[in-house]
Amino acid sequence: MTDILHQIAEEDTEKITFHFTPGATEHLVLKSTLINDGLFVRTTGDLLYPVQVKHPITSIA
Repeated sequence: MTDILHQIAEEDTEKITFHFTPGATEHLVLKSTLINDGLFVRTTGDLLYPVQVKHPITSIA
């Protein structure tokens, strides 16, 4: 992932927005943002949907 980001990002790039959960992120600082658009996950009991997981934007109807 970092090899690709180094190829496509400019030197002054400060922020990259992923519309999916990236893998192998040992050199990336990730920040999750909660949004209430396009995806509803119903859970039961004390189960909560993990904040750090993001569905790909193309999978949201």
